[in-house]
Amino acid sequence: MTSSYNDLVNVASFWKKREYFDTERGNIAHYCRDCKKNVDVEVLNEELAKFRCLVCSGVHIATGTAVSLQEHYSKKR
Repeated sequence: MTSSYNDLVNVASFWKKREYFDTERGNIAHYCRDCKKNVDVEVLNEELAKFRCLVCSGVHIATGTAVSLQEHYSKKR
């Protein structure tokens, strides 16, 4: 069985179907889960992807594109 890219993008577990994939999703961004906003970070360990928030000094940092972080963290839980 082979699958196309569209089959993988439209998996039901992604909560919604995407008919397209925008390759220009933005640069890498960092979201601090402690202060709940996009922040600049200090790199603690590049190999382990450990970062520290420069606003609140928290270490619970999510990394992704600006669009993906906004989509994920704007959902009501």
